[in-house]
Amino acid sequence: MRVRIPNGVMRPFLIVTVAGGLLSGACELDKLDQPALVGPSETGLSVQMVAFPDVLNADGISQAEVEMVLRDSSGNPVSGRAVLFCVTPTVPAPPAGVPPPSVVVGECERANESGEASLTPKSGFTFVGPVQSGIVMATNTSGAARVVWQAGTNHNTVIVIAVRTYGIDASRGFLQTVQIFQQ
Repeated sequence: MRVRIPNGVMRPFLIVTVAGGLLSGACELDKLDQPALVGPSETGLSVQMVAFPDVLNADGISQAEVEMVLRDSSGNPVSGRAVLFCVTPTVPAPPAGVPPPSVVVGECERANESGEASLTPKSGFTFVGPVQSGIVMATNTSGAARVVWQAGTNHNTVIVIAVRTYGIDASRGFLQTVQIFQQ
């Protein structure tokens, strides 16, 4: 095949144009090969926690319900899973306008240091039993488990309630926490 080069067209320009045309036909962005999925890289559990109300009077009577909902990697409720609920040592509340300190969940207990406030099972939910560091509940068919926190009389205190499901590597720690403010 003969290619005529018109007068005034430089050879490097022509070579780049022809090479670019050939390469553009080889690049197809609409046909990508997807790699095979290997599976979840972690436990595939989702934990959602809420305390209602999350602000209590420090009167020794007020109560807050803490609900935890456990879902699998597809978003379906996980029922029948044993879950440890516990209270971490209390943290003094910061002054107004100052963000709360980040809480490190370490040691757990069923009640605060003075024993005046405590975590108890919510009626209507499956109570598995007490353990030294908290109480164990089982998730229901909706993946939910609930406990009740009864306020103490210590004012301006942040109560941190943590959960950990059984059957997960214990070295991984707690999955979720929720805070309740006692005023």
